[in-house]
Amino acid sequence: MIFSYLFEAKAIQQYLFRTGRLKDTIAASERLDRLVDSTQSSVLYQVLETLALSSDLIDNTDHAKAVIRFTRCKAGGFYAFSQQREPLQKLRALWTLTVQQMLAYLEFSDGLGQGASVPQAIQDAEQKLNICHNIPVIKLPLGTAIMKRTVRTGLPTVLQTEHDKHEPDWDIDTDYHRQAHHHLKLGKLGTLQDKFTPQGLEQQVYYPTNFEKDFWFSDDDNGKKDIAIIHIDGNGLGQLQYQLKAAIEAQNLNQQQYCQVLRGFSNALSLATQDAAQSAGKWLYGVGKYTLEADNDHPYMPMRPLVLGGDDITLLCHARWAMQYVRLFCAEFEAASKKHLHDIYQQYLTGSKIKPYLTASGSVLYHKSGHAFSHTHRLIEDLTIQAKKLTKQVSEQAGPAALAFFRLSSAATADYETVKARFQHFDCTDEQGQSQKMMLGMGAFLLGPQGQNMPQLTELFSSTGEQRDHVMGKMAANGVAYCP
Repeated sequence: MIFSYLFEAKAIQQYLFRTGRLKDTIAASERLDRLVDSTQSSVLYQVLETLALSSDLIDNTDHAKAVIRFTRCKAGGFYAFSQQREPLQKLRALWTLTVQQMLAYLEFSDGLGQGASVPQAIQDAEQKLNICHNIPVIKLPLGTAIMKRTVRTGLPTVLQTEHDKHEPDWDIDTDYHRQAHHHLKLGKLGTLQDKFTPQGLEQQVYYPTNFEKDFWFSDDDNGKKDIAIIHIDGNGLGQLQYQLKAAIEAQNLNQQQYCQVLRGFSNALSLATQDAAQSAGKWLYGVGKYTLEADNDHPYMPMRPLVLGGDDITLLCHARWAMQYVRLFCAEFEAASKKHLHDIYQQYLTGSKIKPYLTASGSVLYHKSGHAFSHTHRLIEDLTIQAKKLTKQVSEQAGPAALAFFRLSSAATADYETVKARFQHFDCTDEQGQSQKMMLGMGAFLLGPQGQNMPQLTELFSSTGEQRDHVMGKMAANGVAYCP
């Protein structure tokens, strides 16, 4: 009998942007990045060491003494299995306690399953993990009717370990974030930001931590302090994983081989995402780096990394460079995925209909630097969904990269459809006197030449009138009006 334990962090964007303060967002993102990883600095490794449980977390080629083995340990989640139930029960007990103490209000799901083989055990655990998604979990400290609440989050107030004259109270998560920001020196260092830093520039560039003090806005910005939230997510990953699992199960691989293939796939995907982020970051460094006298002219990047895990990234970027960053990242991600997944495709997916690469679609939300991030995280997720919908119209499996963007002129907490109806939909009357609804925006565009009669971003940027008319014709075909 094989036993499997699965863990997944949930609602990460909501957790990161909860207070609306950049300092807290940076600390939360760095702490989450250290939670699950195949390094000795990860919290998962420390928990295994505390329990004295041998595993292949660090070296997945040594299976002889590993009581617990992993098929995935990236991006806020891990899949573990063992031939014994007790080690996984110990891991689950201490791991969930650790997460709730370190990241008190982080949402997560987990499941412990069993089966005659590793695939069956993981499938049973996945069913229990999905059930756990809908089970409410009591978070501590628990807010009661007479307990004082924090202004920013509405969560119970705790005694502060560090004094901040600008905020008289905060919740326990914010307190831990502030401690981490100070003691880990996240203003200058960070494991997450190193994943975005181009090779050769490690520990040589800084990332801004305060958009009012250390973020550069030039005279060309005409006094506007606009930034952009960027979120990019891979396309076709679910189908690829399904086909890969079916292929390796059909070959009746033993436990060691099965683990190596899935673990190798997870690592290859993370490397592809990191390579793409560094390639786009290299371009951004070349065109947008700046210096501050207070830091002895040390070079800064005009961006702030927030998430890099699996096939998705989230970051804050200077508005001027945001759209080109997405275009470069998506192109580099496709090339990097083809490179890092090549061996897996050749060995297990040759002859299948699965493409030998992955693509990514993303979104850019422009807004003022002073807007609270807690008002925008939901909107950026909705924008990404719009981009991925356009991708799927061309192909369900690794369709072409797409980009959705929106300019938010005022703080808003509504979803994308509500905001779009408010700012881009207008009632008007046509030449026949019939009432019509005019849409002043397409919302999403393809980044490549694929997809006939689909809006293309390159055509939108074209300077010739003939090509602009061609784009407007496509917009009209999709029910979008254009008002010059």
